[in-house]
Amino acid sequence: MASLWSFRGPVNHSGERSQNPPTTSAEEEEGEHRKLEKLAVEYNFLLKSQLEEQRLYYERLLRAEQIADCNQKQWKERVRLLEEQNARVEQQTALRIGDLEGQVRDLMFYLDTQYKVEQSALPRGYYCTSFRFSYTRKRAQITDTSLASLYHRVAQSKLNPGRQVRTTPARTPSSFGRKTKDKKN
Repeated sequence: MASLWSFRGPVNHSGERSQNPPTTSAEEEEGEHRKLEKLAVEYNFLLKSQLEEQRLYYERLLRAEQIADCNQKQWKERVRLLEEQNARVEQQTALRIGDLEGQVRDLMFYLDTQYKVEQSALPRGYYCTSFRFSYTRKRAQITDTSLASLYHRVAQSKLNPGRQVRTTPARTPSSFGRKTKDKKN
């Protein structure tokens, strides 16, 4: 058996070894060298274009991630500001409701006191039915009006949080029913 190292040359068709070494011309070597150079240039160009595409792809991904982070920070800040604004509006609404409830309570106290005074002014045995009826009806109207006004103001404050809804100052029972005096010249 012949080893790889015992090769002495190419074998012809009859099985005999040829004594002539294989000849290659300089042109053939030059042609193969050009082919290899072209392949190397094509490979380098392909590699370079693929690397450039990958670089652009990852830069776009990085830019999109940075934009998403920035948007997330902006939305978090907006949510925080809206929560603070909502808390302020709720606090202002609670104060307004408390003020209006105080006004309704003062008005009811005044009407109750007025009714008791009128009842005590009548002689024994007499009953003021007309006042009682009008008093009850007036009390129901005032309560309905106060609640409707209260709900309206709360709704307005939620729709227009920046706009201040005017509230009237609480009136004391002594200021109800007073008539203004005309100024004398």
